[in-house]
Amino acid sequence: MCGVREIFVRLLLSGAAQFVMIHNHPSGDDSPSSMDCQATQRLIEAGKLMGIPMVDSIIIGDVGHFSIREEGMARFED
Repeated sequence: MCGVREIFVRLLLSGAAQFVMIHNHPSGDDSPSSMDCQATQRLIEAGKLMGIPMVDSIIIGDVGHFSIREEGMARFED
């Protein structure tokens, strides 16, 4: 996974107004790990500071996906 700084450099250079983080797990399991939850929270906070809100964090699995926003596992700005 890229670091927060690298993510925001790319967001700023592209002129993004908001963003969604999407990734997969090599195991094919779409359940969020504790690291996924921690990274999501760091990116939400960084997005607030930078004025580029994070809209969702989605994990793609072999047979589906998991939306941290839809499951209420983090507080995203509306």
